[in-house]
Amino acid sequence: MLSPTPFFPTASPHTNSPDISKVKASTKRSASNNIRRKNVRTLNAQVQKKQKVTISAKSSMFIFLRNEYVSAYAESHAKMENGFDTSHIMKAAINNWKWSSAKFYWKPFLKLKSVLKDAREPMTTSHTRMFLEDFMLCVPGETVMCLISPNHHFFLGRRQSTWIAQMEESLTMDPLKPVQFSGRAFFPLTMTTQSNSTLAALESGTMTTDEVQYLCTKEGGGGINFLMCNNVSKLIKFHELLENNDSIQFWSTKTTQRLRLLMIFVR
Repeated sequence: MLSPTPFFPTASPHTNSPDISKVKASTKRSASNNIRRKNVRTLNAQVQKKQKVTISAKSSMFIFLRNEYVSAYAESHAKMENGFDTSHIMKAAINNWKWSSAKFYWKPFLKLKSVLKDAREPMTTSHTRMFLEDFMLCVPGETVMCLISPNHHFFLGRRQSTWIAQMEESLTMDPLKPVQFSGRAFFPLTMTTQSNSTLAALESGTMTTDEVQYLCTKEGGGGINFLMCNNVSKLIKFHELLENNDSIQFWSTKTTQRLRLLMIFVR
């Protein structure tokens, strides 16, 4: 039998657990201390809020989102003898109202050609193209007109067959005459806003420029859920209107002051 040694004690040492009630009593803060700590937290929050620069889509133009696009456009026109030329843009807008089915590229909706070429016009002279800021402020139940080109990645991606089938069903239920801008074909879709999770923050101006910038990236994933007339839900992300504005457009009859704001910012 082994004799007791420092390494092999005859019995395990026993320590009583602390009295919880005594521990709570000794660490409990007084009511006045709690109020003081709460006031400090509130004050810190107010200071941080004042220091944080926020921006509203309702009263501002998010020029910072377009810096790289504007710079690229300006550089491409810098060597033009007469500077910026917008005549081709105005000509394209005027020619949009001149329909010529002979020049129109119908794919991938070739089988709907007989229906769509005589369908009603998708837009009126009351329609204006929506800026990104207008798009961000779409409220649930609001109807907009989406013009999408077959060159858009929705028609080219891995799920292209699903999108084409959904859009074909929508065009069959609500046929609208396609349009052209600068020779590019666009198929119109009537869409109704289903949900806009960032509406309140973008309207009231509680987001910083960094937060808005991230929201408008693929990683940020900000966007709006729309319903097509066949009750199919489609998420349109904000970055689409920045990166793919030549293949997807949104138009509305809602009156805005966006052009006035734009003139103020570009002066």
